[in-house]
Amino acid sequence: MKLPAKIEKHYVALVNGHHKPPVNVEDLPEAKCLNCGTEYRGNFCPNCGQSASTKRFDLAQTLKHVLFIFTKFDDTFWHTAFELFTRPGHMIRDYLRGHRAEYLRPLQLLICLVTAYLIVAHLCFGENGMVYTHLFNNVDSVDKIMQNETANMVIVTAEKALNNTLVSTLLSITLLAFCTYWSFRRIKEGKTFNFAEHFYAMIYLQSIYLIICFLILPYQYFAGESPSGGLNFWAVLIIMVIVYAQLMRVSWRKSMMLCLLAYCIFALIFIFFCGLITGTYYAIVGAPR
Repeated sequence: MKLPAKIEKHYVALVNGHHKPPVNVEDLPEAKCLNCGTEYRGNFCPNCGQSASTKRFDLAQTLKHVLFIFTKFDDTFWHTAFELFTRPGHMIRDYLRGHRAEYLRPLQLLICLVTAYLIVAHLCFGENGMVYTHLFNNVDSVDKIMQNETANMVIVTAEKALNNTLVSTLLSITLLAFCTYWSFRRIKEGKTFNFAEHFYAMIYLQSIYLIICFLILPYQYFAGESPSGGLNFWAVLIIMVIVYAQLMRVSWRKSMMLCLLAYCIFALIFIFFCGLITGTYYAIVGAPR
């Protein structure tokens, strides 16, 4: 049964990704670059790259630059957010394959979302809205280890790093990107993506989590719950399975198995480092009696 042309067009766009049709340069009006004076046809100057729509500053633009200093909060942001929710895996594939002009850069998006989320959570929930990590919080001999100058410096530095949400987020993203890289590299599509590309894919995944956490903040506020917990493991896993099923073009079942394998690798690496830290700790303060 053949689908109607209009429905088939939207179906193909949803499955294969939507890209704007090429523009005929001759149809564009003539412009003169305000930066270098080059006369040309198009949306951007071919000499210096400045936009043809550059205008004088006004109050609206000034407020826009002040309020949204971390990112250009315009169609690019909304388009990226919309694509992440409607076709996340296809959108990430498009970005990794070079279609990047219409999307917001992943690190720029992540920094913006992390900063905005922490500000809103702190304003709504006070100290309960901030996530803190305290190493060796319940260790009885913590005073003993803190007497060692080297150990004290290591623990204080680690606590400061982990208490920085952006740093801890990037550390977890890097480790999970390494795990997904090794988990998916044996399938046909997985061989085409390197570790760095998995890293950018995980940044966009984390951005999806943060946007969802934003959406559930009002419920948590009126329900009197703390936002520190975020999404549970199964919600995060389902999102990851959907994204990687589209990104790698595999079935949901295979994506589920490989994502679980990635989490198992993640857990093994985490246990190894915990054991290494514990061994170092007891080497400094001595074995418990």
